[in-house]
Amino acid sequence: MIMKEYVYGGSLAILALPYLILFLALKKQRILILAGSFLALPQSFYSFIVVPEYWNPKRIIGTRIGAEDFLFSFLAGGIAWTVFAGLLRRKIDLRFRPATALSRFFLSVLFAFFIGFPLSFLGLKKMEAIFLLMMLWAVFLLCFKMKFSLFYLRGVALFILVYVLWFKLTLVFFPGFSSFWTSSNLWGITLLNIPLEEIIWAGLFSTVWPMTVVYILEPDRNETLDGIVKIKKQMPQHTEAFIRTEPL
Repeated sequence: MIMKEYVYGGSLAILALPYLILFLALKKQRILILAGSFLALPQSFYSFIVVPEYWNPKRIIGTRIGAEDFLFSFLAGGIAWTVFAGLLRRKIDLRFRPATALSRFFLSVLFAFFIGFPLSFLGLKKMEAIFLLMMLWAVFLLCFKMKFSLFYLRGVALFILVYVLWFKLTLVFFPGFSSFWTSSNLWGITLLNIPLEEIIWAGLFSTVWPMTVVYILEPDRNETLDGIVKIKKQMPQHTEAFIRTEPL
């Protein structure tokens, strides 16, 4: 059976379940879910940093980066954004300028490339470099105009829960999943048979990613996101896109 042979792909079939549940349940937020998913695709290129030193799963096409990595990024980005936005339980109105959103998206990608790859050559373990990159990006966002709110912690906790459940279910159906990690490059600490690095990644990613999506889309002032984003001025009157989600 192909999923038994390509465990990485099989594990993503499991991760797709909570994504589809959220997508179907939060029908008023589907555009935002897709936005959070597609914006996360560039993180797939972290595979060039962590493979094979940190982990080395078998991919269908047998390359260092494959379709599985892009699918994982798509699903993880969508879930991390959705458990944050879904907690609002209210209307989200995001007015954003396409040109600004595009420029900030590319700035985010360039930051990850020009900071992330050099960090991986500083003698740090590969995931330590990723963690440091995520924390530096968080500092940038906080300096820009974001502010961290305890509200984020609920989304972080939910994403970690989803991630741990996904990992455990994958181990049940695909016991060979744990063999993909390079034990000599791990800290050697596990929680529920999950490498501690994976849980830390889930926490950092689900903290930074909602802030990143908000930064890229640059929301106009609205009741829902006020308190999470420091809005300094109203958006000037020119070309903009408008996304609205009604009360759930």
